[in-house]
This record gives sequence, structure tokens and C-alpha cells, in this order.
Amino acid sequence: MKKRLALSILMLSVLGQGCGNVSLDFGAAEQSETDDSKESASEDFEEKESEEESTTESVSSENSSDEEVSEKDSDDEESESSSSSDVSEDQELTDTSKYDEFLNNEEKAVFDETYYYIVGTDIACGFEEGKEYTLDEIVETAEEITRCDQGNDGDPEVKSDYIDCGMDGSSELELTIHLPGGENDRYDDTVEYYNILILTESEGKILVKFYTESNSFDQTSLTKYGYVETSGPAYNGIGSESAGYLDKDVNWHFYYACEYYLEASDYTNYQENTNNRIIDTSEGDWDSVYFERYSFDEDYKDSFTVYTMYNDYFPLIYAEDYPDDNPYKTAVEEAGIEIVSYAELESMLKERMEEIGLTDEISCHAYERDEIINARYRYSSIIDGEGTFIDLYSHEETTFEEFCESISENGAPEIKRATYIDLDGQNGKELILDLGTPAGVYLILSYIDGDFYGVMTTVRCFEDLQNNGTYRGSGGVADSYYRKMTLTKDEYAEETFAEYHDGEFTVDGEEASDYEGWVEENFSDPAFWIEFV
Repeated sequence: MKKRLALSILMLSVLGQGCGNVSLDFGAAEQSETDDSKESASEDFEEKESEEESTTESVSSENSSDEEVSEKDSDDEESESSSSSDVSEDQELTDTSKYDEFLNNEEKAVFDETYYYIVGTDIACGFEEGKEYTLDEIVETAEEITRCDQGNDGDPEVKSDYIDCGMDGSSELELTIHLPGGENDRYDDTVEYYNILILTESEGKILVKFYTESNSFDQTSLTKYGYVETSGPAYNGIGSESAGYLDKDVNWHFYYACEYYLEASDYTNYQENTNNRIIDTSEGDWDSVYFERYSFDEDYKDSFTVYTMYNDYFPLIYAEDYPDDNPYKTAVEEAGIEIVSYAELESMLKERMEEIGLTDEISCHAYERDEIINARYRYSSIIDGEGTFIDLYSHEETTFEEFCESISENGAPEIKRATYIDLDGQNGKELILDLGTPAGVYLILSYIDGDFYGVMTTVRCFEDLQNNGTYRGSGGVADSYYRKMTLTKDEYAEETFAEYHDGEFTVDGEEASDYEGWVEENFSDPAFWIEFV
């Protein structure tokens, strides 16, 4: 169950790209082979963890760019002094002359009385609210009080960028102070520290409104629209993450916090030792149960728990598998703990977003991105290794490499983008890969009753995919078929429920009118895709 740690770090790397394309290698990554390709699809998470972490490090290092607004790569060009800076030139928002003066130590910034800092950081305690600081003074203070017990190895490096908190078109200044090679008594290796501050101009003054810290262990990512995610390492089997965002006035809004437990015993021990809640684990296979505890309060005053069971990579329970007589659900609820399903969690998170004014655009579709990355991980034995899936056209087992060779007459395919949705309301969600061939081939992968299945379709037959699994097939400008599909272990079937041909429109076999209105009502919720470059 330790996959969450590496996936959280990978997610932060993706968010750090802003909302544009991301560079994740879906190709043939190096991976140890097993004698039985089928067994490679069912390795334990613990065996996969070190491999996942090395992939994460590779992805993170390859993804850095001058446009990033997240934690900065330690290989950035060194600045000559603590006051030097490197500002992206591709963002033309509002006037930045005041910020330029600050970056040149000609203007001071004030730590606003409403400024927010992530809990657990120390640097914020070293700054006085209402006091003015030059850039050099901020850097000096950061160097003095950042959590480096034995000092730093090298001069501070400063990088700056312009972001647009709340997507209102105004510029905020993101200031990143890199303290390279800081030693720490807790760890054998040196620790890279990044102190990140967000400044805004108001009534002729520059105000510091937000501070966070990112380092080799406690990582923070910030998108170009002010969405923030944090992820920390697991201690005593408990990891954590949180999220929030800065609105157009650069005020902080807390979104959610999550604690995830690497083993069921970690969760039951925590509840017993902290809350005196005894969970009866005498029935069932608790070794395969994985818990996450969520809260919409930063101090966890109110919280709720979701859980699932894993068979290697894939969850064995879904929304419909939370019946009242489920022994795991019953045992936890009898201990006084609120349980919700993942479907309920998704709904609660969306309601929370509406409550705090957070949009998908500002968060860069963080929830969907997380799901797609998790799905890609689960299918890694197929995509990267020698694992096989059953082709629902030929009903034969094939590897991903063999499938790609079969469609590569016009050039080798590569994954351009991916999405993860439930096409047919059964067996969970499917991972859909756009392979970027001239013919526009898609590969749909599903996991059914312990085996992998796949089916191919093409772009003309699979346009305008919606979150509810419906899509459009096109025979030309005035020729459209609206369909949904069903995937089982035995077949791949499509059902046409609406058609439009040269002005004639039918729904469920009956003549209908207002074609454009029907399309607007029924095809206005497109699936979210991650694009790859």
C-alpha cells in the first residue's frame, strides 16, 4: 500500500507544470522482467515502491522548465548574489514595475497581517508583521532560521516568476529562495530547501501574503493560478497531504487535508492510541485494507474515512461494495468512525470546491490528474513491462509492445494523452490511451475479475468523450452517431442511442427536434485528458 507516497510526489511534479502539457514517459521504461509475464501484473506494492520512486525522480528532473511555478530545480542557473533573480518573460499580465524595484532592492515588502504560512514551517516566525524588508533582508533572514541545523552548503539562490492567483489577470510575484545542500541532524544526506513566498501589490505597497517551504522530504507544489498541494513522508506508517489555493486577492483558502495509512494496522493502532477507539479486526483479511482519513478542517476537528481493498494494483471494492454488512465497514463504524465510499468522497470534494470558490481551472484539474496518474501506475506492468492483456477483438493475449507493432504501419505509436473514466458503469474505470497514430488509434484498458482486457478504437469512432462514458462517432460533417459501450470478459459492444444524418435527428429510434439543444444538454461534460509532450 506504500504506492501513495511515490504517487503523491509524482503528482506534485505534474502540478508543478502549471496547467499545460506534462512530460511523463509512457514508453518502455526499464523494468525487471519475471519468468511469468502474467505475474508481473500482480507484484506487491512494496516491491514496486523503489521502482516507482526512481521513476518519480526521473520524471521530476525531466519536467523542470523556465515556466515552472513550483519548487525550483537545484540545477537552475546560479545567481551572483542573494538579490539576483530570473523572471520569466513569457507572462504578460499587469504592470510589474513595482516588483522590479523590489527585485533590485529599490523597494521594500511588508509582511501583511493576513499573510498565511503552511503549518510546520519555521521561517515565518522570524519575520515581523508590518515590518518592511528588502529582498536581501528577506534572503538573509531565511538563511538564518530555515531548518538547517548545520548551515548551508553554498550561497542562497533566488528565482522569481509571475503568477496569476485566482485567474483574474493580475500579476503576483512568486519568490523562491533556494538554500542548497543544507545539512540536517535528522538525515544522513544533505537537504535542499526552497522557501517560497507570494507577494502582491496593493495601494502602492508590496505585501507578502503567503509563505511555504519545500525540501527533499516535505514537498510543496504551486501552480501558476495559485493552487497549492503539500505532501510529506510517512512517519510510523502515516503519511499526509493537504491542498488549498490563493484567490485573486491572494487570500488563503484551505481545501482539504488527508492522512493515509500504509497498512490497516497503522490505522487501527492510531485510532486505539489516539482516540481510544477499538476496531474489531477478528473478521476479514485486514492486510489488504487501505485507509485514508480526510478533513475539511486544518486541525482535523471533523474527519471522515474512506477505505478500499487491494488485489495488488487494483481496488476490489467500489461504491456499490459498501453494504451495511461489510465486515470492514461494520467494524470501523462500530468504533465510532464515519465511513464514506470513494464515490461519496469525490462528491464531497466537489462540494468543498464550490464552497471555497475553487475551480477546476485554478486547480488544473488536480483530482482528475491524480486519478489518471494512479491508473497509469496500476497498468505499468502492461505499458512498461511484459504483462499481457486479452484483446477483445481477437480474444487472444497480447503485450502492449505487440499491440503497438500491429498498428505501426504508418509510424511507431506513442502515448499522446490519457484519461480515466467509467465507460459502462461496471468494473470500475477504464484507462484510455490516445496513441497518436495517423489513423488516430485509442487503446481502452480495463481490469475485470483479476485480468487485464483491452480494445482498440479510432478517432472517427470515438470523438467528444464525456465523463458519463458516452461519445460520438462521425461519418462526416453532417453524419454523427452517439454511442455508449459495454466491456465484459467476453466482448466489446456498442449501443447507438442517437443519430444525426443530413438534418434528420433521432433519439432512441424516435424522431426528435432541436439537435443543437440536445447536444448542448447531453454533451457538455467532456472527459479530462492529460496531454503528453
